[in-house]
Amino acid sequence: MDSINNKDVLDPEKLYSKTGCCQAIARSSVFKSFTMAMVLLSTFWIAIDTDYNQGQGAGVFFLMDNVICAYFCFEITIRWLAYQVPRDALSDNSFLFDLFLAVSMAVETWGWLLMAAVVGFEKHHQASPGITPSLRALRLIRITRAFRMSRIFRFVPELMILLHGMFQAIRSVLTTLLLLVLVTYTFAVAMTQLLQNKSIGGGRFDSVPQATTFLLLQTLCGFDYHFMMDMMNADGLSFAFILAYQLIGSLTLMNMLIGVMVDVVGNTAQIEQEEQSLKTLKRDIADVVKLTDENEDQTVTSVEFNHMIQNPEAVRKLYEGGVNVLALVDYADFVFRDTPTLTLEDFVETVLQFRGSSQATVKDVVDLRVYVSKDRFR
Repeated sequence: MDSINNKDVLDPEKLYSKTGCCQAIARSSVFKSFTMAMVLLSTFWIAIDTDYNQGQGAGVFFLMDNVICAYFCFEITIRWLAYQVPRDALSDNSFLFDLFLAVSMAVETWGWLLMAAVVGFEKHHQASPGITPSLRALRLIRITRAFRMSRIFRFVPELMILLHGMFQAIRSVLTTLLLLVLVTYTFAVAMTQLLQNKSIGGGRFDSVPQATTFLLLQTLCGFDYHFMMDMMNADGLSFAFILAYQLIGSLTLMNMLIGVMVDVVGNTAQIEQEEQSLKTLKRDIADVVKLTDENEDQTVTSVEFNHMIQNPEAVRKLYEGGVNVLALVDYADFVFRDTPTLTLEDFVETVLQFRGSSQATVKDVVDLRVYVSKDRFR
């Protein structure tokens, strides 16, 4: 069952020890929720500290920095001690990322104290030329604290779906923007030739680059109503050109860009949800096999399958995963006719074919022909 789960999703908790205080704390939902609260507090505290802390070691700022730093060092230590094999933590990217942030926070929070101890606390407060640049560099490290906000993605998967959608839409968005730039450049050349020596075009259409910039800003930031009315009163032909540009650029291309983003994000969300439901179903099938695997050999026999479909809990999990249990039962004789056992991986793939949302493939048609042929000549 672990092999099935590891193929689909790397869950660090599967590498934790089964017993012990640290693993119990690391698995605790209270610990995770409190850590998330500290992440939010740390992120908002950066803004407060930046705006109001005018000197290192000032009262409440010194206290809060040390409390936040101490907690995250404690949190990363607990997670590391929770692993059954400590070096397995190196295979967890989220652990390595959080470890980097904890180390950088410790350097930023306690590094200046160490520096002050080395060169003398009195010189530190006098801001000697040799120390000030180093202290400023240490304070810049606190920007990395904001990266802890990435943990929100683990609690709100919808944010990750939006992020994936943005990356998937990059090519389409860039293509649409390129088309917008080409259209803008074409109209900029025409408008410059029409308005280059007129007062209405002064400061806007004196050159092609200036005209291109102005038209792009009109499209991206919204058109200037007063300028449009002045243009209509001053030059009807130029007004017709810029109106055509607004119709093509603002109303057509920009709405096309929005449509592309919505379509890509929608498709990405559908794919992500399908993949997540598939992973959940695979884990459920593996759990079902574990319930009825009498000899614990990670295989399924016809006898074990019969016990499986007679187990209400197993049938419920299959049904909730969208599996057509009745069709699976009818197909069982054909599955176990040629082979007495199925490996766990093969059984999972077989069951997945009986999901109601699965589309028919060429393999399904071939299997049907083989089944009919064998059943005919029995």
